Amino acid sequence: MHPLKDSKYSISYILDTTVIDSDTSTTHSLGVNSLQYDVDREILFSGGRDGMILMHFPTEELKLDPDYDDFDQLNLTAPEVKSFIKNNLTNEPVIMSLEESIRRGMDHIRPQKSCYKMKKSAQMHLDWITDMCVLPQTSLVASCSHDSAVRLWNYETNVISTVGFHNDYVKTMDFNKKELVSGGLDRSIRLWDIAKQEESAFFTSTEENRSVYALACHGNMIVSGGPSQTIYLFDKRTMIKPVRSFIGHTDAVRSLCLKDRGILSGSSDATIKLWDLRTNRIMRNLDIHESSVWSLYVPKEQSDFDIFYSGDKNGLLMKTDLRSSNLSDFDIFNENYLNSRMNQSLGIATTVADLNSYSGMSSNRNEQFDKAGVLSITGSSNSIWASSATSDLGFITDWTIPKTDKLLLYQGIKLNRNLSMLNMTNRNSIETTRAENLDIASQFSSESLDYIDDALKSQMKLHRPTFEVGGSLSASGLRNLTVNDSETESEVDDGRESYFVNLNGGPSFEFITNDDYEDPIHNTIRNNFEKKPLDIVFQRLPDGYVSVVPYNSRPIEVLRGKHGIIKCRMLNNRRHVAALDDGGKMYIFDVIDCSLKKEIHLSDHGNKSTEMDIDTQFDHFIQNIQTMESLPMWCSAHAKAGKLVITMEESDFASCDIYLDEFETEYRNFRFDYDENSDPESTKLNVGKLVLKSLFLGFADYEKESLKTRNANLSCNQSGIRRTSTASSNVLSKVINKENLVSLASVNDSIGEKSSDNDKEKAKRKFFGKYKAASSSTASASNNEESSAEQMKNLTEADILPNLNSYSELQNYIATGQLKPKIVIDHNPEVSQSNDVLIVISEKGMTETKALFSSRKSEIESCYPILEKVMPLWALKYLLFGYAAVKDTPKIVFLIVPHPSINAESLEGFDSHRLNAYQQLRIARVCEFVREKLPESLQEKRIQLWCKGQKLDPRMTLLTVKTRIWRTSADTELVFSFED
Repeated sequence: MHPLKDSKYSISYILDTTVIDSDTSTTHSLGVNSLQYDVDREILFSGGRDGMILMHFPTEELKLDPDYDDFDQLNLTAPEVKSFIKNNLTNEPVIMSLEESIRRGMDHIRPQKSCYKMKKSAQMHLDWITDMCVLPQTSLVASCSHDSAVRLWNYETNVISTVGFHNDYVKTMDFNKKELVSGGLDRSIRLWDIAKQEESAFFTSTEENRSVYALACHGNMIVSGGPSQTIYLFDKRTMIKPVRSFIGHTDAVRSLCLKDRGILSGSSDATIKLWDLRTNRIMRNLDIHESSVWSLYVPKEQSDFDIFYSGDKNGLLMKTDLRSSNLSDFDIFNENYLNSRMNQSLGIATTVADLNSYSGMSSNRNEQFDKAGVLSITGSSNSIWASSATSDLGFITDWTIPKTDKLLLYQGIKLNRNLSMLNMTNRNSIETTRAENLDIASQFSSESLDYIDDALKSQMKLHRPTFEVGGSLSASGLRNLTVNDSETESEVDDGRESYFVNLNGGPSFEFITNDDYEDPIHNTIRNNFEKKPLDIVFQRLPDGYVSVVPYNSRPIEVLRGKHGIIKCRMLNNRRHVAALDDGGKMYIFDVIDCSLKKEIHLSDHGNKSTEMDIDTQFDHFIQNIQTMESLPMWCSAHAKAGKLVITMEESDFASCDIYLDEFETEYRNFRFDYDENSDPESTKLNVGKLVLKSLFLGFADYEKESLKTRNANLSCNQSGIRRTSTASSNVLSKVINKENLVSLASVNDSIGEKSSDNDKEKAKRKFFGKYKAASSSTASASNNEESSAEQMKNLTEADILPNLNSYSELQNYIATGQLKPKIVIDHNPEVSQSNDVLIVISEKGMTETKALFSSRKSEIESCYPILEKVMPLWALKYLLFGYAAVKDTPKIVFLIVPHPSINAESLEGFDSHRLNAYQQLRIARVCEFVREKLPESLQEKRIQLWCKGQKLDPRMTLLTVKTRIWRTSADTELVFSFED
């Protein structure tokens, strides 16, 4: 691989606010999209919207002694839950103890580790990280991003490698055995061989709505989902087409989990569905969210979906416990109505946390981050982690896990007993058979089946009961709530709260909070063990009476982030960029020395600024700091991943010149090889060239030595000469006869202004003209090898460099001595820049930009061998030879006329001139030109120029006058007068 030759390759460097606050370099900006927890090594990995992966390690061990009773200590498997329910349907002492334990309080798993600190980090991508995988039994972490790349990070060796690219944003990934699987907006699913770090298989859909938002893999199975609302199942051994599809969601599929027998899916339709792989049917439809379900998490040690966690767009984090439900041997074809309805009613959905409530966030003018959705969920051994993009910067939060074992057991016993009470054929027995239950359903009309539904899903007395259901399961005589029979909210004294959500939607009335509980054992209104007392309800409650609240009022721990840049604009002087972060702070960066010049808080602008939105404030800020200068664009500035990205391309990086006196006024730390007698007011520097030279200090010397070593090993035999001649024919075929080009007289010629490298290069192009392939000369050259070789030898550097298309051609011309790398390529200075600057070389495609190389400036010397292979050819031409292609820019045409106050007779012999000149010519030079044209008697007077009644600063350029003052396409009119 050799330096990249096409203009579609660009060089970028990235600036961040951390240049002023190094402490924030260890945190994320904008938000965290992905979390993974390595339980074996106790490491929390986070992938952020800033393109970084951070590793967090616990620094403290908690030794908590929980006050667990017999039921709090339970940690049952699904079969053990079902067995307990079956064996204790008529065990009154156990039921009484269970009820009392519930009333005493709901407890949670005690966390063992805390105080997580960031120990390692890696800048993996130049855009949002969208997903991440920790590869088990290795030190590898994989990530995917909006920059279309899939990458691996070895956090022990700190080596980052690129596995491959998609053709658009990569949204999701998973890992199975030895392969990574990724999916994105290019409608493709790609498999990557980790050992070879290459693509092993792929599938691309031709349908427009088949973007991949979510995928999961297990064994040889891969499932994917997206805006098509359909879930597709693939066999990774034959990725030709999906082997099965699952239809049921009514909006985009956002999250997926896959196990041996089923699929768990979350959708923008606010539902979670559990699918049976054997039948393609929906086993459970869970309506526990009120907004789009963004994330799902199932502990890896589980073989099924007995317990899982989900997060939605509104910031609710839920735990769903289905251990009492019949998921393993579910058979939809043999399910009767009663058993099916009972199976759908079993399970506890607990609101673990609300990411928007604990911090008490107020509304932010920047609405993008007002509502924090749950972007990712992962679990440690004793707690659950969630990530978001909240505006208060609490991007990563750790929450306690509520223990729901005893609630699940009580619910299962209650529903089975209610079911038994409906059995008209066997009133004396609690236990009923499957056939008897089918008998029950056959005895009722469709209207009466409503009572079956009530008995199965409720724990309260029926208002018009056909049979008595309700009350305490035991004889303990628990108190009932007093609620008016009208069930209108206005007649209820006050509302109550619940941590639980009905699996079919809305608050659950089974268990509600009891703030007034008096513990008969400890004789206290509130217990001392952080338990949450509950009431067991046995009656219907009116709609709106119970509201859902999160179990956790605050997180165990918050890993805070920082604000990131979301907007920027290049200023007129082309040296400064104004930027705005998502917290409303504004910055001014210098893109030459890569420093932060100024930061401005909104509070500095008084109360008026608070009345405007952020965008309007930013526009006002720009207006206040903007200058009159008008200079060509030599780079582009973008806000990406919370950082400021400055990008240079071949077409315009050398198009902007500034004067030496301006440069010396603003910059101090630079090295300059130029004639001490040079006039700073007339000597020009090229901004893009000096930045490129400064970014790659030392690389040009390395490359010169590398070329010298390779050329020493290059064979000088005849075949080598023929190869050189063949390679050179590409250049030779583009050279035409030299002809002089006639140009208008310019002010530059008249006043003898010192020309920059750009001017010299333009002069060369005028002399030679544009190179065009001449088929006749090419044919002649191919027929006469000696003639071609002779013409090749006569090619000069000016002929070769504009038409050089490959590194091999460059190497051959250096070997023949026709090109010689320069010791000093030009007089542009080398500027001292921050070592924290990240340098990136990218390839621009039709829909995406691929980053091929990235390195901090402080580490770039160790990357020279890699950099040599990916350096764009246009950059190499400048760094070795000082050559840069510059577009021809039109000259400014202007008139010089005397002010009406000047006596015309005194100007005898002076004619109004229609002139053209280089755009960056200063007004001071024009004044000198006017003085030289005046009669000798007036040449001692000081000249001043005016345009549209505005006095012109001598340092102002013609382009500035044309664009900022004259502002029309007509010839610019400059009026001269004499100073008093």
